[in-house]
Amino acid sequence: MKKHLLFFILFICSITNAQIKATITESSNNSPIPYVNIWIENENIGATSNMSGLFEITTDTTNKNIVFSALGFETLIIPASEIKDNVTLVNSAEELDEILLTKRKNDKTTVIGKFKKGKVNHYMVGSNIAPWIIARYFPYKEEYEETPFLKQLEFVSSTRFHKSESKKGTVNIRLYHVNNNGYPGNPLYEENIITPYDHGKKIIKYDFSKLNIKIPKKGVFIGIEWLLTPENYFEINTKTEGEKGLKKWHGYNPSIGTIGMDTDEYSFVLKRGEWQKIWQNKHTTMKRYKGKYNTPAMKLHLSN
Repeated sequence: MKKHLLFFILFICSITNAQIKATITESSNNSPIPYVNIWIENENIGATSNMSGLFEITTDTTNKNIVFSALGFETLIIPASEIKDNVTLVNSAEELDEILLTKRKNDKTTVIGKFKKGKVNHYMVGSNIAPWIIARYFPYKEEYEETPFLKQLEFVSSTRFHKSESKKGTVNIRLYHVNNNGYPGNPLYEENIITPYDHGKKIIKYDFSKLNIKIPKKGVFIGIEWLLTPENYFEINTKTEGEKGLKKWHGYNPSIGTIGMDTDEYSFVLKRGEWQKIWQNKHTTMKRYKGKYNTPAMKLHLSN
């Protein structure tokens, strides 16, 4: 009996020790780094650091590597066993393409990616256990020469089907260059763009004007990153077909509205640190989405 009790205690201790909790800081000044993407290598399990740089992974991480990825910092991959109280990230030495700053007139506007809010009926929810990013590609056209500056982004979000204690939350907007393979490449803007949202079916807007960024000749990817933070967390009770009773399911707001397109070249998802094209929607009963590729309902305003 004592042997069984000792084994049980050692087992519990090993699981507890396999869980990690630490603060992420900069190597240059030791200040905390918020909104870092953290996940177990080759698995869809992870977390997001909070405003104090603190994160926690409660899943067993024995003999596993942890990946840390943040804008402006070199990606770090280290064994979970080496993580104690602090993780340090090094500022990225990667040379970014120059952002041209010039005086703007702002008296002409071009709108691309138009959609009607009332016809957005399908939503994409980020992973409930690891950070995801969904991105839409906006190709460049010569006609944009007259209005080359990113002015404003609009996209649809919804939380109406979720019961969350928080009535507000945040998402992170990311801008990417297009790489040689047509996938999202290096960051176009090397800072987080933390954007608030309210509950309900909403149009979220962000003003790019102050950034003075021109759309690159290859086009631009605009990404929406789900943040695994307490204010975005929700729990709901769901019923699975063929099973009895309700099961509790948790996730992170908001759901991102999509439109159905005939091609997968405009929509990409970042999972486990790798970009992949969006999958075809084969299971929905909605005609305008059946067999289509779910692409973020985004409207991009350009100006001169």
